[in-house]
Amino acid sequence: MVGFVRRFADEASPFHKRNVTSTPAAVAVQADGSAVDEPAPHVRMGELMLKDPAAFVRHVGERCDLINVGTPESSKLLQYFGFGGPMYGRASVDGWPP
Repeated sequence: MVGFVRRFADEASPFHKRNVTSTPAAVAVQADGSAVDEPAPHVRMGELMLKDPAAFVRHVGERCDLINVGTPESSKLLQYFGFGGPMYGRASVDGWPP
């Protein structure tokens, strides 16, 4: 699935404009020596798709049923790009998985 996202990220990223929370940027150490996570930065989905396709796949897989992590080849996301799907012709699933 990561390969599929990576292959089409350049073309698809402009259409994914929603901002999402990414992983915390760092762990801060307070004056008393205890650690606390820095606030997680927001990143545009399309930017995440370009910079870290694996994080994009994890994000989508955790939040909806478009990606089946256990058997990615059966994911709804790929079905959308197949013949008769609403995204047919936008990207090809031929040859996937590699």
